Amino acid sequence: MHRMRSSWPVAVLAMVAVTACGAFRADPQIDHSLLSWQPCAPPCWYSLELGKTGLGELRTTLQGLPFVDAKSIQVTESESSSTESRRVTVVNWDCLHPKQRWCGTARLSEDRLIDLLLLVYFDLTFSDVVHRFGPPGRVSFIPAMFTIIPCQIQLHWPDEMLSVSGHLLNDCPTAEPSGTAPRPNPNIRVDSVYYGAYRDPHGFSQPWPGFNEGPFIFLDLVPGGLFMWLVFLASLLVLVAIVLWKPSWPSAAVSVPLAGIATFLPTYVFQFSDVCTPTIMAYALNTFICSLVYIAISQAVRRAWRRPHQLMGS
Repeated sequence: MHRMRSSWPVAVLAMVAVTACGAFRADPQIDHSLLSWQPCAPPCWYSLELGKTGLGELRTTLQGLPFVDAKSIQVTESESSSTESRRVTVVNWDCLHPKQRWCGTARLSEDRLIDLLLLVYFDLTFSDVVHRFGPPGRVSFIPAMFTIIPCQIQLHWPDEMLSVSGHLLNDCPTAEPSGTAPRPNPNIRVDSVYYGAYRDPHGFSQPWPGFNEGPFIFLDLVPGGLFMWLVFLASLLVLVAIVLWKPSWPSAAVSVPLAGIATFLPTYVFQFSDVCTPTIMAYALNTFICSLVYIAISQAVRRAWRRPHQLMGS
């Protein structure tokens, strides 16, 4: 009976990992051309070439792609955001695989394709892209004031007219003491791909410093935030109240759920990617460590509570 009680938290964590990983199973009809280079290598995309492809060919190609919702293709006209005053044709489309409201944008000027921005809907990491294309020439860490997320990270291959973007849910890391750019985690998930001329309007890009290959390759330790510590303290108070109110309940039955809640937002402790394995491993590691701490605390509280009562009874 004791062995069953001690092993069930591990089983629960394993079930959580397997269930969550299942959500990232790749749809075979999702666009994988960035890595497969089929039917052509970047910056060419499904035979669409920058500086050559016109609007008619672009629309025909999009309508024939199995992962594009042909009925969703929208063409609008707008002014260019560059210093040159020119009209730009903007083409947006939705995805069928997976079913998403928006999955790509193309821009054309004078009926010539300028650039493409594509969302990525399969498990793709910075490491995967670097392994396919080689080290990037530049890396950019773009802070929250210029983006809707706390930190956007971009890897640039200027000669290939290719950039990939990922993000952190924490603030951007600072430069190393030597002045070199921070080293991004290799397992940060790629969320978008840009085919087009290299641009750095705000001067954030720096020479490529290499990846951060720490002892836990999927984790970058950063200080915890105030909210994390408040959640931690609140969960400890709840733990003490429950173990005193229900002394017959097993410590693990109380500690593991509370530990899971306390580490539900592990980005306050770790910077990790959205890729299944790193994310679940980070969450499982945090929960497991926190569970052990909570179990030890609950047992210590019970012993401290029982001792005076035992003395009074004797």
